[in-house]
Amino acid sequence: MSNQNQQAVAATMDSTSVENRKSPIWDDQQAAFYLKGIEQSDYAEKVGASLLEVIGTQTELLDIGAGVGTISRRILADRALWTAIEPNHFLASYLTRHAAKWPYQLSVVQSSWQRLTTNEIKPHTASLAANTSGPVYDTKSFWHWQRNYTTDLMIWIVP
Repeated sequence: MSNQNQQAVAATMDSTSVENRKSPIWDDQQAAFYLKGIEQSDYAEKVGASLLEVIGTQTELLDIGAGVGTISRRILADRALWTAIEPNHFLASYLTRHAAKWPYQLSVVQSSWQRLTTNEIKPHTASLAANTSGPVYDTKSFWHWQRNYTTDLMIWIVP
């Protein structure tokens, strides 16, 4: 991240520490409930198909609040580089367990976006934040953070 971009991110951060921000992270029971619901839903299929129609297949994706990757998997090309940032242990473990079954180069980072340091991930051509709390609870900081790690296409699907 350039010095200018670091300053832009710092300028938008409020005085509250990262650990104290009001950005909910599910516990494992809530995450299991989400997984059960998403497996029975056509949401990801419909949203993914619409997104694919608009943006096309992606060969590189930074997935912020990845969940179980239901939308991402619909827009990724085979052998795509996919970095999934997921703070919940249950969901990050699901992604890790399924990585060998999927035709992507998946790297799972169990962390919230707020806790990642500058060198933990590299910029990606596209990034996705689908139904995650960053755009809702800390819009400016999240936008600047996501922009710093995206070279071409930023996607928000806001709950």
